[in-house]
Amino acid sequence: ATRLLEASEDPAAVTVDDPHPRSGFRRDITPITSAVNPLAPPMAIRREGDESVSDVALPLQYQGPPARVHGGIVALMLDQVLGNASHATGLPGSYTRELTITYDAATPLDRPVRVVGRIDRVEGRKRFMSGEILVDGVPSARARGLWISPREAPAPHPATPDGD
Repeated sequence: ATRLLEASEDPAAVTVDDPHPRSGFRRDITPITSAVNPLAPPMAIRREGDESVSDVALPLQYQGPPARVHGGIVALMLDQVLGNASHATGLPGSYTRELTITYDAATPLDRPVRVVGRIDRVEGRKRFMSGEILVDGVPSARARGLWISPREAPAPHPATPDGD
């Protein structure tokens, strides 16, 4: 629901209820899943077993080539779902280090697609991820990536007996 602001209203004070489930963030303002961000596609990410999944049909404003989702939006959706999968199992937060997208076919506008992400393996702070966008069960784009958790903050240096 939108409305015009009165001249006396502070735009920063306007709030919008977010209809999507939280994706691990306290306040979701990402450009891909937040209902309060005008750039965000209508994606709600959920867990299905060991995978993070979003079923979505993208409207015209996400078009690149005629009747097709822009490749940058395809990459953005995969990055978000893989990122969700990287921490949804209770592992510490992690961040995209590398993301490779393979575009197999056009991702259509105005048709249901499924965006899927999963952890393939964990090695220390590294999480090796994969996912895909499925159109009628067939991949239109596939992703492989590396997510890394930050190093822990170093422990404080203990005080020496002489006070240093």
